[in-house]
Amino acid sequence: FEENPFKPYIEIRINPGQIDSIVESVEGSRYIDFVRDNSGVLESVNSIIKGINAIGYLIIAAVGITTVIIISHMIRQGIYNNRDQIRTLRLLGASRLFVGFPFICVGLIITVVSGIIVAFVMTLGIHYGYSAMGGAIPFIPLPPESNLVWGVIFVLMGVSIILGMVGSLFGLSSIKDN
Repeated sequence: FEENPFKPYIEIRINPGQIDSIVESVEGSRYIDFVRDNSGVLESVNSIIKGINAIGYLIIAAVGITTVIIISHMIRQGIYNNRDQIRTLRLLGASRLFVGFPFICVGLIITVVSGIIVAFVMTLGIHYGYSAMGGAIPFIPLPPESNLVWGVIFVLMGVSIILGMVGSLFGLSSIKDN
């Protein structure tokens, strides 16, 4: 070859917050003919990610509120169905904690079992997602699968326990002293 058929180029990975200043300084160099920055694409991707995050937070809040309402109504229904036994226990001197503890356990069991089922489904989804996306998008680094799975499991179980406790306590608020 008399002349190199490939155009010389350099690829730089930078912090997205520094794109403008780096592009300006590189464009000012006399040895560089063309600078292609993907800031428009990055801004579009960032706005899509922010929108998806906002929708995700709204869905999580709606599911959490719904869970608390359902658990509290189930506890209230259990209290109503067992009102004669609860009244007898209260007449015999049982404390509110003694009467309410089984209902708290029921709320926790329901939400923890639900959390285990959801964690299993999420683990399968993450596994299949990793196998499908592993080679398809090499420019997006994915965290190790096991770290993501364990993080999801811990968060789901923690949220399940908290929602079960809150729903049970709301349901127990319907127990009257008399």
